[in-house]
Amino acid sequence: MVKKINVLQIGFIEWELPIGQWHLFDWNFVMLPIDKNVIEEAVAGKSFDLVIIEGQVADGMLEILSKCTEPYRLWVDSSTLKEASQLYENYLKRKVAICKDFNDKQSIFDEILHSYFHRQYGEKLKNHAMKVSPNFKGKQFFYGNNSLFLAGDFSNDYQQIITWKQFIRKDDYRNIDLWLEFTCDKEVQVYLKVFEWESQSGKMLNQFEFDLDDARLKTVRSSKYSEVTYLSVSLMAKGHGKLSVGALHWRHSRENQSTLIPGGKRYFDQNREEILYYFSPGNLKPPLNIYFSGYRPAEGFEGYGMMKGLKHPYLLLSDPRVEGGSFYIGSKEYEEGVLAIIKEHIELLGFSNHQTIFSGLSMGTFGALYYGSQFSPYAIIIGKPIIYLSYVAERIVLERPDEFYTILDVALKNKYRLENSQVKDLDRILMQKIKAADLSQTTLAIAYMLHDDYDDRALSSLLMGLQDQNTHIISRGFEGRHNDNSPAINRWFLSQYRRLLKESYGRGM
Repeated sequence: MVKKINVLQIGFIEWELPIGQWHLFDWNFVMLPIDKNVIEEAVAGKSFDLVIIEGQVADGMLEILSKCTEPYRLWVDSSTLKEASQLYENYLKRKVAICKDFNDKQSIFDEILHSYFHRQYGEKLKNHAMKVSPNFKGKQFFYGNNSLFLAGDFSNDYQQIITWKQFIRKDDYRNIDLWLEFTCDKEVQVYLKVFEWESQSGKMLNQFEFDLDDARLKTVRSSKYSEVTYLSVSLMAKGHGKLSVGALHWRHSRENQSTLIPGGKRYFDQNREEILYYFSPGNLKPPLNIYFSGYRPAEGFEGYGMMKGLKHPYLLLSDPRVEGGSFYIGSKEYEEGVLAIIKEHIELLGFSNHQTIFSGLSMGTFGALYYGSQFSPYAIIIGKPIIYLSYVAERIVLERPDEFYTILDVALKNKYRLENSQVKDLDRILMQKIKAADLSQTTLAIAYMLHDDYDDRALSSLLMGLQDQNTHIISRGFEGRHNDNSPAINRWFLSQYRRLLKESYGRGM
């Protein structure tokens, strides 16, 4: 059953919902000018997927509205902004308001339905789901779960070279965005071919062809949007040369140019490897809280509620590569892209590099330390730190059998990349950054497991690596292995955030 889209309309006349779509919306209407008692009753205990404001709102009502309005989920009539007060402009800025013309109601309802539904969701079709055409006679082998490498003759005309044996379920009232990780020689040309199938009869409904030469996500727009259907995907190729094919990502499409959630964005390098990010202006006051998601097989943003609860501006980063993430490291272009995203939002807020807190849990600790060390932040808060990636991979054999095989793919992926870099050892790249950093004015808060079966050297290495600096280090150990007591780690992690935020006001932040 589809969860209703919760909308608050503040205007003069309540809009009439399209026939046959009443069950899709929980529509709340408050008439202008706003009566305080009416608005308080309308928003009590609610969080809206979208707030629509058609006219001027009195400054006294903004505090109430602010509590129920999420960033990127506020539409305002562009014609009402000429006489906006300073308080109203600040409200619009904090909520990243979108100016709209509300004349075409049908297109408005279509956009709400397609872009403001509840819940993010994304997955990937992995390498083991690929089947190479028996007609291809060239070389083929897998780089673990990272990619499938093909080299040879792909014929002069387009032929199916790969098909994914796994179907994609298109839920009712959803369309699907596709993104393929791949690289190929200039002599090789490819495109995606997608078939849509009816769920009950198995009848083919549609056929789509997507050119992969540009940077846009490929959106499968179903002719049966309101029904569950299934998608099958093939890769067509022609030419002669090398072709490397990685994960095929699929996500519920937000057709307002957002990724996964309203306001979600993405960056990718020349290898089409992505970093996903989401920025909330919060209260526009320092510091900027930067959170790196941990291991996450389902694609999406982690830590939204936690960071929102701290009220300050925050930036969420998520690594959708491999299975659950690739520790936020990659090509020079990829890493420079991550740095640029962080710098962009620090500058947008008018903050200094020091007016930041970098943070992460487990896999996210690597990103927090790796990039945080390049900004000399106010603090770095981490839980269950992982520093030595090759060491974590080696420990699978005896200390951690049958758990976290993703690290093997990360090690394999970076082995070939590091052969052409100055740092040849995967276990040195993070500590080299930390030793070269200026963390003399930084507080480093570390929660760790006393019997960690991933990286039991992390804490001692950080203490040794920072012994010559004036870094203020706080640590707390908990009984157990890496995943034995995540709730205690999370509680301590959040308590350190709250403590440091409280202290920061007395330190000019």
